[in-house]
Amino acid sequence: MRLFFVAGKGGVGKTTVAGTLAYFLSRKGKTALISTDLAHSLGDFFSMQGEEFQVEGIRVLQPHAPSKLRERVKNWEKEFFSNISPTLREDFSPFFRFAEKDPANYDLIMLEEVKRLALEGGLEYLVVDSGPTGQFLKFLFLGKKLLEWYRLLRKWRRKYLKLKEMTRGKTRDAMEEFLGKRIQENEAFRRLMQGGFLVWVTEPTALSLRETLRALSQIRRVDFLVVNKVKGEFTLPEPLAKLRRIDLPMLDEEPVFGSRSWGKIAEKIGEILR
Repeated sequence: MRLFFVAGKGGVGKTTVAGTLAYFLSRKGKTALISTDLAHSLGDFFSMQGEEFQVEGIRVLQPHAPSKLRERVKNWEKEFFSNISPTLREDFSPFFRFAEKDPANYDLIMLEEVKRLALEGGLEYLVVDSGPTGQFLKFLFLGKKLLEWYRLLRKWRRKYLKLKEMTRGKTRDAMEEFLGKRIQENEAFRRLMQGGFLVWVTEPTALSLRETLRALSQIRRVDFLVVNKVKGEFTLPEPLAKLRRIDLPMLDEEPVFGSRSWGKIAEKIGEILR
């Protein structure tokens, strides 16, 4: 399974590029397209509604972060509490209640939704229509930090279990199993992310290019650059000028999927896969 990320500053045309990229990938194999932007716009691009829909053979998802967070926390809670004592349940329940209501976890739940799709099997391509630059950078590094945190928690838990084993003998531990499963999932997803393909979308404006340069100084790897809304001659600063790229023209109307304006740029976006 191959991951494709489409990222960039807000309003530069990421959704148009992501949706079109998914369209061409769907001609090659089973493809899904997911938005991690809390203000989804895939439905607007495809002129469709709903959290999930099918269009041109593409499975399109726009997860509602609050409801997905509640759903995921309840599943974790059920798994975690399946084999622990009532005392521990009482101690840990407030943390789950807090977690499922905290908007700070919305980016985390978007990461979990992408990870779920990537690991459930059956897909050949998964395209991620990312949020604006700051949100994307958080998403990118959150997976690594989460994996480090799970590993640290398991390390502490195993130290406790070793001491417990000395007095009570070896027993099954639901918390250690829970952490082990999370680590395996995140390690597998981390490998997919590292092998992913990153398309960065920008505009030939000073503000957009400066933000792109700042982002690239943290990411350090972009596979393809899309310069959107081009009206005339422009010069890209280093190191952007060295990247593989396409230039998309400024259009008179919104390039929604299937429209005449979309047709003017669709084939050029398809060049990303060549």
